[in-house]
Amino acid sequence: SLRILLLLIFAAALSPVLVIGGIRWSSDIEREGQYRRETMTLVARVAASRAETALATAPGLLKLIVTSVPGDPCKADLKGIVAALPEFSSLGAIDSNGIVACSSLEGGKGLSVAARPWFHELLQPGATTVQSTAILGAASRQWAIASAIRRNNPDGSFAGALVLATPIDTLVEIG
Repeated sequence: SLRILLLLIFAAALSPVLVIGGIRWSSDIEREGQYRRETMTLVARVAASRAETALATAPGLLKLIVTSVPGDPCKADLKGIVAALPEFSSLGAIDSNGIVACSSLEGGKGLSVAARPWFHELLQPGATTVQSTAILGAASRQWAIASAIRRNNPDGSFAGALVLATPIDTLVEIG
């Protein structure tokens, strides 16, 4: 009948439009996926660069702190120093036995770090600065990377260390 014939002609006329629309829709989805992959790669690179910068500056900051705080570091305002460094969460002085002599964190004093691998690295002759792997802070209860600088007695023997903690969550912040 004429209605069926018109319906077939109409369907034949619209089929290229539907096919082209489907192809464009498919390429739009693929293009959006590619855009998201590129955006996530860029975000990951920015986060990695930020983390690398924070961890690379920690030893230099510790050297600056050691030179600006001569003598007993526990007499310095450790909380004030850390407050000026937003990437870092705490600063502490460790004695030669691995006991925290003072800390910018409440509850940090008296804790032992003697069993930590980074402390053993500082005990080695010639060691000046070390960085730990991710560790769970005993006082802060947050994951961090510890950067430490060796402190020496006037005769060159090990006097302890200054430790600066970089929280993992600040290393992965995007904003």
